[in-house]
Amino acid sequence: IALVFGRFCDAIGRRFEREELGRERESFATIRGSLERSEILLQLAGGLRHDFNNVAFAIGGRISLLLQRTDDPVTAKGLEEIRNAVDAAQHLIDRFVPDAAGADRTLRIPIRVELEEIANTAKRLIPRRLDLGFECDRSVIDDGVVLEAPPETLQRMLLNLVVNSRDAIRGRGRIRISATRLDADRIEIRVDDDGPGIPPSDRARLLEPFESGPGSTGPGVGLSLCRRSANRLGGLFELTSSPLGGLGARLVLPVCVESPGRLDEPPAAAVGDARMPRTTLVVEDNAAVRDVITSHLEQAGTSVTKASDAVGVEEYLAADHDIEMLVMDIDLPRRSGIDCISALRAAGDRTPCVLITGGVADPPPLERTKLLRKPFEMGPLVSTIRDLLADCESATADAGRRTG
Repeated sequence: IALVFGRFCDAIGRRFEREELGRERESFATIRGSLERSEILLQLAGGLRHDFNNVAFAIGGRISLLLQRTDDPVTAKGLEEIRNAVDAAQHLIDRFVPDAAGADRTLRIPIRVELEEIANTAKRLIPRRLDLGFECDRSVIDDGVVLEAPPETLQRMLLNLVVNSRDAIRGRGRIRISATRLDADRIEIRVDDDGPGIPPSDRARLLEPFESGPGSTGPGVGLSLCRRSANRLGGLFELTSSPLGGLGARLVLPVCVESPGRLDEPPAAAVGDARMPRTTLVVEDNAAVRDVITSHLEQAGTSVTKASDAVGVEEYLAADHDIEMLVMDIDLPRRSGIDCISALRAAGDRTPCVLITGGVADPPPLERTKLLRKPFEMGPLVSTIRDLLADCESATADAGRRTG
């Protein structure tokens, strides 16, 4: 009788446990769905804004060229009316699209405080049987270390990763959130678990949209969106082996201390001495935008070479083409402008670069660079190029005098 009663109790216990796991899985599926829907809306709105900015930029640039070439007041008036209509449309999308997705408000977020709040939120969301740890070295990540990002971006990414780990360890095991300072400008955040892990050969596949790992119940876009969000912030996201034995998700993000991060610029030179570069390489994937920029720069007195992506830029510059200036889009399809310029600087190439973007995130600090956001007028582009070239030439001359 005791044996039968014991088996009966075990069966009842297993049934209750299965029901509890089912309820928890349903709850986490709801959380995951909410996170991924919010992130999808954010990405769609950001993509819409970026594409519209390219269209508005191309139209505005062509109108500026036509205005310079016409003496007919009636034609000029009509062109101005078209430009005013484009400006009105631009103000409209700036007003409504970012508000729908929350993408336009970039805040300076104290990273340690934000991570502590995220860890506390995650502990409330996951089952008590899971061991969720949080490690953050206050000696290197104090209250002055901040991340410049839209609100809730980091929370969406990390909670999504915690949910992924929860699915992987199937309700029992360890998850650890940790943060460390890599250097003055970068922080590493990890979410590790002790689950079965993912073979290295499959990790790249899981970063693609609609790819799911074992045990996942989501649509398979969470990891892809984490990578895109990290890239938009000027960082990186990758899957690695976990020191706990399972899978590790690694975020590297740019941070700053005290003052907002800004592009590293040498002291300004006298405006009267500014000149246009003799040769400029324009790297832009949108053909209409690329052609408009080329036309204006050639009219301003520089010889322009065009490229549609950043792959091969290092080899082109190394081939002694005497390029004095780069104008490069950040949001390129095969390789971002940030990755390209970072690689050039690491290789010792100091060609000045004007980075252009239709996005809202600020790039990380990069030497000898300036930033323009689309859509912009051609006058500011030309003056930015002149100023940047003059600044760099002045800094080089000063360095030569100090070492001479």
